[in-house]
Amino acid sequence: MTSSLVQLSDHLYRFTDTCQVYVLVEGEHALLIDSGSGGVFDALQELGVKQVEWVLHTHHHRDQCAGTPRARDAGARVAVPEYERHLFEQAELFWETRRVFDNYN
Repeated sequence: MTSSLVQLSDHLYRFTDTCQVYVLVEGEHALLIDSGSGGVFDALQELGVKQVEWVLHTHHHRDQCAGTPRARDAGARVAVPEYERHLFEQAELFWETRRVFDNYN
């Protein structure tokens, strides 16, 4: 097992990435809490996981959800907070909601 993947209990693992990704494993299936950069998908083989069923995102920040395209490509269903759904569906809106200040001297 790599140092990025730590077993926390019988079926629960933590993968250290751009955020802490939690992996709940049952046989060859897994559920992820957040996806980080997506690197967790490369580590799942170590656990015997062949299919990620769900990725549950806690919130819309790049460090939590940059791996979402890999999740979808792997056939996983993705769940997001309802109040941030629009940010996942249209990621460019995230930047439109931020006010950027010119901080140059």
